[in-house]
Amino acid sequence: IHSNVILFDLAGLGILVETYVEALNSGKRPCVESAVERLAHKENSAAVNQALEYYTREMSRSPVTEVLSIHNTEHFKKAVQIFLRHSMKDEQYTYLSKLMVALGDKYKALHHAVESKSEERCTSVLEELQSGLKEKLDSAHYIRAGGYEEFTADLEDIVRQYNIQVEGEVQTS
Repeated sequence: IHSNVILFDLAGLGILVETYVEALNSGKRPCVESAVERLAHKENSAAVNQALEYYTREMSRSPVTEVLSIHNTEHFKKAVQIFLRHSMKDEQYTYLSKLMVALGDKYKALHHAVESKSEERCTSVLEELQSGLKEKLDSAHYIRAGGYEEFTADLEDIVRQYNIQVEGEVQTS
């Protein structure tokens, strides 16, 4: 743990020194506040990226049904914790706001991808199941005595098979 703190301090010190040298070379007065702001910008941007990387990685590992449930909340909270642990001097919550927007966008994109994939799967299953029914309809198989009862039985069987095959899919209706 201490080695990470030292690396952070050394990296921060490097940014502070760099800012001072730039100020001196340009003939301006070195200012601690601007150096700290520059360091905070770099650290906060990195903290946002770390949190987003964590969230994206963990959400992509989650099963499809869990992406839309409690795991989103757990991963969201952990991503915010990662940001808070690595951010500094975000007094106006600028970077936290950026993180919240980015997490919302990531979730919407993942949610849309899950729904699209589920819809494709459900449509494919339905098309496969109803192909036999369509053939019987096209050949006028049901236009005879007892045809209606056979049609409704075939239709009920398709619905039952569909529900079994797409169980757990988001777009089952």
